[in-house]
Amino acid sequence: ATLGGKHGVRCNLVAPGVVLTKAARKNTTEEFRKVALASVRSPRLGVPEDIAAMIAFLFSDDGAYVNGQTILVDGGASFT
Repeated sequence: ATLGGKHGVRCNLVAPGVVLTKAARKNTTEEFRKVALASVRSPRLGVPEDIAAMIAFLFSDDGAYVNGQTILVDGGASFT
């Protein structure tokens, strides 16, 4: 038997885009950040709180019916 939602196990993947962590701010150039910003549909690049908010949602009761999904948190960069 396989495990899954019927056994209380959910599995989702959060796939972030460019996230401006402290390390990213330190190790990327302004030019890189401009190019990255031009590639997203959002008016800004991601911050760690954006990823944390999605993970918090998935762990919450509100996200209880989400299962087996890859969720792009990339400011719309992957939108086609």
